[in-house]
Amino acid sequence: MNVNKIFIDLNYLFMKKRLSLTLILGVLLATLAWCTQTSTSTEIKAIKIWVIAPVSWPATDYGMDGVNTYRYLTDKFNAEHKNLKIDLIVEDGKCNGKDATSAAQKLINIDQVPVIMWGSCSAETMPAGKLAQENGVVLMDSVSSDPIISTLGDHVFKYINDTYAGKKLSEQVSKRFKSIILVYDNNDYGVALSDAVRKNYQGKILADIKVQIDEKDLSLVAKQIKSSNAEGVVVIDQDDTHAIAKAKAFQKEWLLSLYKGKIMSAYFYSATSFLDGVGDIMEWAQQVDVPLVDNLWNKAQSFVAEFEKSYPIKVVASYIVFQWEAMKVILDAIVAWNYDSISIQKYLHAIDQNNQREWFLGSITSMEAMS
Repeated sequence: MNVNKIFIDLNYLFMKKRLSLTLILGVLLATLAWCTQTSTSTEIKAIKIWVIAPVSWPATDYGMDGVNTYRYLTDKFNAEHKNLKIDLIVEDGKCNGKDATSAAQKLINIDQVPVIMWGSCSAETMPAGKLAQENGVVLMDSVSSDPIISTLGDHVFKYINDTYAGKKLSEQVSKRFKSIILVYDNNDYGVALSDAVRKNYQGKILADIKVQIDEKDLSLVAKQIKSSNAEGVVVIDQDDTHAIAKAKAFQKEWLLSLYKGKIMSAYFYSATSFLDGVGDIMEWAQQVDVPLVDNLWNKAQSFVAEFEKSYPIKVVASYIVFQWEAMKVILDAIVAWNYDSISIQKYLHAIDQNNQREWFLGSITSMEAMS
């Protein structure tokens, strides 16, 4: 079975103060179905694109950033293609596997769509990806990051990998701290990323703290950190509400002053909902993030500035860029190679060293199997 991943040379960067959760909290699912409608002078092919995204708790900010990206691209596409029209249909995926599976089953078995666009939560993407693979439907994942997604088959494609993110996080942590406390949420995202940190971190992990998502009393976690005498703390969060509660527990136990400038995370704390919940108490936290807008190519900076004229960015600009490219490559496949699943899959697999795809962050040289 092929393992599909887009090969991109990404530079994960280090940023102070406001952080971002990447990828993990939001879900985008889109499907393409064609019908035709006729005007008096021109035949217009109308394309229905379903976007299933977490537009309600716990990942509203992430979901709305994705939805707005698709809305922006829809308007742009319709303006540029007079004989094609995209109708965007948005449903709430609620960032959970049960709703994601039900939605994917409906779209695949009833609507018989050729492509599913997915986005944020790995817990949603994995069951949907399995269904897509079993039914010969292309699934394009923009920012879900569990590395297992890459193993689902030759119809499933993705951009971001927790293994790579964990490696880059570990490189930065290793430069700063000889010992750490690792605190992570007990879910697909937290487990995958913490595994990558354990594998790549060069110092000592003095305590490994797995936190249940439904844990209400986080004071014990804070006290464990406080008694460890570690040089730094690495926190891996996925949902805003839990992260806010954790930050407040840290503050109550004086951890934020004890570890001022020594709390690190992968992605996260840039979400508007998180910042609204904690104010400036986490301003000294630091993170490793997907490429930040200041370090993207000039073309990407221009795109983000143009996008912000229409929609506010609620989380972080780099997510918009990933979601833009994930949808754009599908739209390009439709225009160039037709709209059915087989044609789109062949278009994606045709990307190679001799047929590279250029985008904001560099060259994509393969969407084929990788080890």
